[in-house]
Amino acid sequence: RKIIQELLSFLKVADYKIREELVLKIAILAERFASDLRWYLDVILRLITMAGDYVSDDIWYRAIQIVINNEALQKYAALTMFKALKDRGLHENGIKVGSYILGEFSDLVAESKTGDQMFSVIHQHFETASPKTKALLLSSYIKLCNSFPDLQPKVIRVFERFSVHADEELQQRACEYRTIMSRERKLLEDVFELMPAYENAESLDSKVKIRSKKAVVEGRKEDDEDEDEDEDEDEGGDEDEDEGEEDDIDFPDQDEEDFKAISSSTKSGVLYKSDSLQIGVKMIAGVSHEVKMKLFYGNKTDYALENLSVEFSENAALEIKASPSELSISPKQQTPQFVKAVCRRPFTEIPEMTITCTVDGEDQEFVLKLPLMINQFITPYECPASKFKENWGKVPAEARAVVSISMDGDELKEKVPEVFHMHRIQMAASAVPLIGLFNAEKDGNPIKMPIMGSVAVKGSQCQVIFRSKHASVSEAALATFKNIFT
Repeated sequence: RKIIQELLSFLKVADYKIREELVLKIAILAERFASDLRWYLDVILRLITMAGDYVSDDIWYRAIQIVINNEALQKYAALTMFKALKDRGLHENGIKVGSYILGEFSDLVAESKTGDQMFSVIHQHFETASPKTKALLLSSYIKLCNSFPDLQPKVIRVFERFSVHADEELQQRACEYRTIMSRERKLLEDVFELMPAYENAESLDSKVKIRSKKAVVEGRKEDDEDEDEDEDEDEGGDEDEDEGEEDDIDFPDQDEEDFKAISSSTKSGVLYKSDSLQIGVKMIAGVSHEVKMKLFYGNKTDYALENLSVEFSENAALEIKASPSELSISPKQQTPQFVKAVCRRPFTEIPEMTITCTVDGEDQEFVLKLPLMINQFITPYECPASKFKENWGKVPAEARAVVSISMDGDELKEKVPEVFHMHRIQMAASAVPLIGLFNAEKDGNPIKMPIMGSVAVKGSQCQVIFRSKHASVSEAALATFKNIFT
């Protein structure tokens, strides 16, 4: 601690050329020798206050990771950041850290601070913040609303203001968050539940060593290019060995069981995982003709995934867009991407996403199925049992099948209404009667089509029936059932 105190004192008068390196060394030492994590957090805050321009993203990212992974530190961090945010002149990196931590752990300090106080202390920095920081602040506001519902009128006014903003990222967040707040409260609680602890989170020191090692390797490659032809030939064997080691960085096919698991989930899960990359997903589905997903790309390698872009398969029934369209993911880091799908008509073909990226100078490409099927565009429709019976025979287009299932019959009966977002009719019957509305959009106008269903189980056999006014809706629902449950 004494050494770090001396370094902090020296930082005030240090030459600007060495400040960035000095800040990094102080942060590494503070993490490595922190017997009390509260002291570590205080050091990082002092660095931001004294030399905020030289505090890299890696430093404040790591501070947030440590707070999230240490429950005993969270309350202290929230109180400390609340106090820091009172300073109108706080550096932007301090605003990022403070707003994130207050948004995430506001409920821990609710006894001494009100939601209005926390919102005000963050929002005073909003107008002077950069667009990137404003986007983070918008996320903090909706998290505050999760803990303090009385803040919703204030926060909605902010979202409404930015729902027509020129900045695409701010506009998208504002529109999505406003939509979530207009739905039932459970949706807000599910989407913005507490962040889980980071798994295998590397220390700041480890990240720096990895990057330094890569820089040395790249430097050697540049030196090799200046060698004469004979030396190049001699070193060819080493390059081959390096390439052999890089073969470990690969992207195998998507696991079918993982895909079925995420397709039958109504909230979140893992879309893809390998030794090199993991893609998680959170979904907002079963609410309209739009499905919104947030993909989390986790880079497990020691190399940056550069120029990562996605391209969706052509499908006249769906309009799918991703933002941002191109990503770069640092080693051992996670980066989000927002995906929105608008349904135009019923469909049976599962859309695919082709991902391309550059890893250590080599181009990679692989294809994933997206968990987008017709069930994600169905909303429940409450209906009395008598009316269901009356209309069942009047719906003309039917699709039915008898399929084998591996799931327990009672479990399946509970799962199908949840996965299909359909209302389960309460009536005495061996089959489970279901009803909902299929949602689509045509020429900018929403369309709702009634869809009815029946699921009967006997042993390992299941009879599935879907009925609608249009055969394409019934057939798409049946195809979805087979894809998920068989």
